[in-house]
Amino acid sequence: GITPVVTLHHFTSPKWFIDKGGWLREENLSYFRRYVEVIVDSVKGVEYWVVFNEPNVYILQGYIMGVWPPGYRSLKIADKAAVNIVKAYKEAYEVLKGKGRVGIAQNLASFKPASDGKRDLNACEKAREAYNHGFLKGILQGEYVSLRGVKRVEESGMDFIGVNYYSGFVVKHVFNPLKMFMDVRPLDTGLWTTMGYCIYPRGIYEVMKEVYDRYRRDIVITENGVAVKDDELRILSIVRHLQYVYKALSEDIPIHGYYYWSFMDNYEWDKGFEQRFGLIEVDYSTFERKPRRSAHVYGEIARTKRISDELLEKYGEKQG
Repeated sequence: GITPVVTLHHFTSPKWFIDKGGWLREENLSYFRRYVEVIVDSVKGVEYWVVFNEPNVYILQGYIMGVWPPGYRSLKIADKAAVNIVKAYKEAYEVLKGKGRVGIAQNLASFKPASDGKRDLNACEKAREAYNHGFLKGILQGEYVSLRGVKRVEESGMDFIGVNYYSGFVVKHVFNPLKMFMDVRPLDTGLWTTMGYCIYPRGIYEVMKEVYDRYRRDIVITENGVAVKDDELRILSIVRHLQYVYKALSEDIPIHGYYYWSFMDNYEWDKGFEQRFGLIEVDYSTFERKPRRSAHVYGEIARTKRISDELLEKYGEKQG
């Protein structure tokens, strides 16, 4: 009874592929297409294909900030890789079309201007367009948007938009060209995760409405969760985010699934094992796995398809 959702690229690429130039060489896209062809012939019964997980995060971390492989720090090089990833998606869509629903999982953030001033408003819009919509517009409208401008590409299809949502940010205009004239900082709600960003549940509603109003595609919430030491804070986050998922559903936004990130404590890329996202606690010295209370709460919500009055009273957010 499990609905299979398969992600084809989640930040990592084979070393031989990177040695050949990776995403910087358009001729390498044929390797990715062949990989997709092998997978689709080998794995049957898939209902949802996520071609790329968070391509915007991959480009930001690996090609702009240089903290992930392949370690570039260049907006120009980043644009080249990003355009080729949009083209690779089109190749994959052609292979996968009709063999399940096809999309990407896009990391979406709720961006707020630091003030009502024109410069802050423009800086916020620029950040939102590049981060939230760069790849979506590239795939669906043939216009990849980056901080350097718009790149024309061939548009493709998308059956659903995977929404990965974690937090909100405040954007302020600054007179610093090295920062692209903007300063982006975490929104402060007073509820902080150990990853250093805030818990802002309303943001999940804001970003879903944002992308649905623009693209009119079905939505699957492919990631939403918190890394915290206090499990009570995890329960609060789950309840409040699901309140806003319900709000979106009540406004006829077509949400076809919700996935808490993550089922168990995991290896969080360059952060290692310290960030605790899991509903299941993992003891890394013995590998014992133990359900946290949040796992039972989330399980109750999933089974009953409702948030109890008791949970709402203790953890819920009063909505206007």
